[in-house]
Amino acid sequence: MKRVLSGGAACVGMIFAISMSVVSCVKSPAERGPQGEGTISVGLSTDTQIGVLQTRAENQPIPGVSTAPTKSDYSLLIYADGGEMSNGTLYPDLNAYDPMTTHPVGSYIAVATCGDIEVEDFNNPVFVATQPFEIEKDEITPVQLQASMANMAVQVVYTDEFKGYFPERKATIMRNDAPVVVFGKDETRTAFVKPQAFTLKVEYTYQPTGKGTPKTDEREYEITENVGPRTLHKVTMEVNDGAVGGGKIVIKWNDEPLDIIDLGTIDVGETPAP
Repeated sequence: MKRVLSGGAACVGMIFAISMSVVSCVKSPAERGPQGEGTISVGLSTDTQIGVLQTRAENQPIPGVSTAPTKSDYSLLIYADGGEMSNGTLYPDLNAYDPMTTHPVGSYIAVATCGDIEVEDFNNPVFVATQPFEIEKDEITPVQLQASMANMAVQVVYTDEFKGYFPERKATIMRNDAPVVVFGKDETRTAFVKPQAFTLKVEYTYQPTGKGTPKTDEREYEITENVGPRTLHKVTMEVNDGAVGGGKIVIKWNDEPLDIIDLGTIDVGETPAP
């Protein structure tokens, strides 16, 4: 079964796609004015806060991040001439950048990066800062970079009631029919993935009425809503929405129910598995 949750903020691509949003600021060679060279002084700060989509709260610390990355954790890319990154210069250690380094007069883009957004895994936040700047002849240009989380955080919570009914369970973030991150039955860590739409696949194994052979129910949901950078999302799998009684499985994306499944339709007995 597959359902689609749509609407909300547009998807954001990889880190460099984010940086290309300011390419329009780059001047052509004819617009650069007098020839010559200048230097830059680079400052960096990192925002380790995140927006929580479940509660609509802002400024919660990023899960698993107790201290901000240092300047040495960042690389620095400086590029110009129409925004062609292949013509730019990469400095692997921002802290080791020499402030006496000269750059020809013109318009530039500075991109500071900590981490690799292509690595989608647990406890792997990626931080990016992008800043356009101008080099003037014989001048020192201050470049202040403000980094924030460029990927998206996802948590999966199985309630105790759900665990009681379904001793084997997992949730998987998928793209192009391939698994990206798998949340096992006891996984509590936060996954950090690209801020893109994905398929959420949930699986849970149960003992049918009559103690027959265990069965596994699988369901898929298309997640496209608010999948932007610097956001924290929660998948919750519970029985009866936490209320007394039982009888229904509720699968939520943040506070939005993705599915409500009557236990009777999949032949689950009323007594949770031991």
